[in-house]
Amino acid sequence: MTTIEEYAGGFDDDPGYLDFAGFGPLAVAAVAEQAAWDELLRRGRHGSLDALHRQDVRMRAAASALTGFRPDQISFQQSTTSGLMHAMFGFTGGVALGAGSSRACGSRSPGPPSTWAASCRCGSPSSTARSRPARSASSSPPRPGRSS
Repeated sequence: MTTIEEYAGGFDDDPGYLDFAGFGPLAVAAVAEQAAWDELLRRGRHGSLDALHRQDVRMRAAASALTGFRPDQISFQQSTTSGLMHAMFGFTGGVALGAGSSRACGSRSPGPPSTWAASCRCGSPSSTARSRPARSASSSPPRPGRSS
């Protein structure tokens, strides 16, 4: 692939779509590759998962070369939100969710506020020090479909 036209030709999307960094569209080649791996998983034949495990090693080696981290220090996640939540569980220290903030670490943090709040409550022993106390079970609103 040598030109921007060749690169753009690899996408099957509406002209003028500008949210590439936030969500899709995926390149036709990426969709085909994913379909091939999905088929491998669907069949689940004896020994077929070895190829998938080799891809994990390959991805970690490539990310290691790009970032300078050792392969055993690299963790892949299925989504940005899951990856950020994974990182939040490792945070320690003082205030992670400030009074008046709708999200942890300020109002620009991605992901649902409940995800960040949950990670702050469960993350580390020192994560209990925050300016807003966690709700007790008795003060929590009832969940849909469940009696309180």
